[in-house]
Amino acid sequence: MENPPCILFCPLHWGLGHATRDLPLMHFLSRAGYRIVVATEDPLQSLIKQAVPQAEFDSFPGPRIRYAPGPLLPLKLLFQIPRWLFWLQKEKKIIRKLAAKHRPLAIVSDNRYGARHPEIKSVILTHQLMVKLPLLLRWAEPLAHRLILKLIRPFHECWIPDYPGAASLAGDLTQRYPLPPNARFIGPLSRFMYQKEQVAPPLRYDCVALLSGPEPQRSRLEALLQQKLAASGLKSLLLSGQPELVDQKPTEKQGLLTRVPHLGDKTLIPFLKNSRLIIARSGYSTIMDLHFLQKSALLIPTPGQGEQNYLARHLSHQHHCMRQKKLKKWSPEDLARIVAKEPVVPQPFKNLLEPALDDLVAER
Repeated sequence: MENPPCILFCPLHWGLGHATRDLPLMHFLSRAGYRIVVATEDPLQSLIKQAVPQAEFDSFPGPRIRYAPGPLLPLKLLFQIPRWLFWLQKEKKIIRKLAAKHRPLAIVSDNRYGARHPEIKSVILTHQLMVKLPLLLRWAEPLAHRLILKLIRPFHECWIPDYPGAASLAGDLTQRYPLPPNARFIGPLSRFMYQKEQVAPPLRYDCVALLSGPEPQRSRLEALLQQKLAASGLKSLLLSGQPELVDQKPTEKQGLLTRVPHLGDKTLIPFLKNSRLIIARSGYSTIMDLHFLQKSALLIPTPGQGEQNYLARHLSHQHHCMRQKKLKKWSPEDLARIVAKEPVVPQPFKNLLEPALDDLVAER
């Protein structure tokens, strides 16, 4: 029997979001009979393996990025630009080897600008068509936008996981500047789009906290939330965002707080739908998941990350927002007040994905 055609996925491993939003694409293409190969590293391999067991994996290393304390983050990221440019050239060499090995019909790159091949249909998936910079560097945003356009143009298509116009979830990130000529809006993507919910309703939690993102900020928020939720008197579930530890680290309990490293999507959906409050970073993938589930949340932007701060402000009419510094002074009464507030129902979700995927695998 002839091997099915291969689709090669290359998600950026900066937190979990660039992998989780690729899951609906993988599910759709896998069910359509395509062989899914994912080139990445842990913890993304562990995450994807649990969600798409039939996927195959290959190694695709990338630069190690760590967050400095809040105010220093933009400066630290600025000094890492030469390193990113070095990795861009290295990615092009790696993708040639991966293409020769797997002979993919198409390549889907999630924010990896070197993951493209001139002879293979190459798509870049990104919502970051501009960079939100701090006030002192705001003058450089148009320059950064031009650099992004230059990196995107060599791809056959640029898929934007957002709605066009006034319905946009990403706001300025996809709407402020002119789009590249190969741009295509494919609608928001959620890892829950193609998951069937469990029939039996699970135990209900008052609060579910989802952690993700690079270190050390992930660990800092985990320690803070563990302390605050344990003292809140509310039945809470804390997911630490470490899928690679699922088989190594058992569930931990501290009073009414349950802490687990990760839950599969099918198990997680009912917990999120039935919770009175969701706490999460304001990363774009999380925002798309909340939009799909039609849930509001308490959003805590990663300190110093301009994009997450902007998204929290942009969507403040749909979600509660709080800075991490303020969370340190949080009392159980503050949490109870937020839990008691009437939830805001986000705008309706529209699935625009399938036509783009049909075109991806169409004969060139």
